Amino acid sequence: MEFEALVSGLKKRYGLDFASMWREDITLGELYALTVTRGS
Repeated sequence: MEFEALVSGLKKRYGLDFASMWREDITLGELYALTVTRGS
């Protein structure tokens, strides 16, 4: 459930389709970098 909530929140706030970007070795730093480029 937590993953789905994260994906939903990223989509709503940043317009990111994180589900399609997901990979096993993604880091929080990479995720943060994606959100910074999108703004809030």
